[in-house]
Amino acid sequence: MRVRSALTDNDKFESKRAFLQYEFPPYCVNEIGKLGAPNRRMIGYTSSLGRWYRLLTDILGTEDHYFDMDFKIAGTANGMTAMQLDVKLPGVPVEILCEGIERASSARGHVLTEMSKVRVEPRAIPPPSIGSSIIHHVTYDQSMRGVLIGSGGGTIRELETQSNCAIHCKEGGLAEIIGKTEEDVALATRLVQEITFVYRRNQRYVFLPYCVVTWCTRYNVVVQTVMDFGCIVVPEFAYGTPQALEKSKQAFLHVTEMAHTPVKRANLAVKPGEVLECWCIFAERDMTKLSMKALVDPDTNKALSDAEAIDQQVKLEEALKRNRMT
Repeated sequence: MRVRSALTDNDKFESKRAFLQYEFPPYCVNEIGKLGAPNRRMIGYTSSLGRWYRLLTDILGTEDHYFDMDFKIAGTANGMTAMQLDVKLPGVPVEILCEGIERASSARGHVLTEMSKVRVEPRAIPPPSIGSSIIHHVTYDQSMRGVLIGSGGGTIRELETQSNCAIHCKEGGLAEIIGKTEEDVALATRLVQEITFVYRRNQRYVFLPYCVVTWCTRYNVVVQTVMDFGCIVVPEFAYGTPQALEKSKQAFLHVTEMAHTPVKRANLAVKPGEVLECWCIFAERDMTKLSMKALVDPDTNKALSDAEAIDQQVKLEEALKRNRMT
């Protein structure tokens, strides 16, 4: 054994002899047994030096105690995924290892066939958990951290009481939810998303002269108040609740953004309680503007998909830019 006290390979090192005492008490594998003299498994050598050998294929684990080689091979129907080899002999011929791999492949196929008779597809991987609890992470706008926590932590404690979950606010707009059941976690997730809701404006990112990416968001909103020049709308979950009075939940839909054709008064196009599908065209801290006509074709008056609405918005911006230049 080399005792290294140097920083580089060129430095001098000291050599010493080392003796490894291998012990395997029963409690290492959660078993009950006597503690006494070293057994054959601890000694690690054999006196049966015969010329003949025999491979035993099983999944019991007895070969680790009684025999000279323990060759574990794991895999799927497509092939091996992992293997581990423990031997008590100075070496093992390659032919024996190859034979063991062949037998393991055949045995693995038999086990998988029997398993498929009970369950064709594997079970879904459960979410990460602590003991019997389920952990889920929710991202939210970092500016709404104070709203989520509330005065003296009152808001977040109320959410925990309603959902029977523990909610922890992490850095960077991340909320960690810990609950006992998936229903409780889903309820806590919905409550966090609702209370931290903010409108996000459609944005265009230009990476190259010929590469323009537009990020758009549709919102289903409910008309709360109608005026001559427009209406105030709120998200569906906030309509009829105290959240509808919050500035972050309110948005303004101007009469010019309701249709491509002129609308004299807003009450001719929308009514209180009506559900609308809009795009966010302007979003600041205390003011948000939405548009209905951005999702409608000006010629056919049909609803547009996101890709079609993006193309229409790009053409409109290019036309406005040309008008400014002229």
